[in-house]
Amino acid sequence: MIKDVTGTTLTPGNFGKDCLGDGRHYDKNGECIECCCDECGFYMCCIEEHNQNDCKSCEHFYCPRVKNKVGSFFKFLKSWLVNAKWVLKL
Repeated sequence: MIKDVTGTTLTPGNFGKDCLGDGRHYDKNGECIECCCDECGFYMCCIEEHNQNDCKSCEHFYCPRVKNKVGSFFKFLKSWLVNAKWVLKL
């Protein structure tokens, strides 16, 4: 799950239509949730040039659209490599 600094759950992809941070949704109190697109790290997933094939090949661990959580393995591998690099510098 991806949350921005205000706690709004972000759902990248599908041109931003499903994302609560797109400025078109309301909170429990009926107030409009402010648009978070300009500060979102997943903005590229919501623009027209980004297509379904890009989403299918995405391996980001926190993206809710990733069907196969292959990203968790890559996250582990990256942390292991960073630690190994640090150990090798000693």
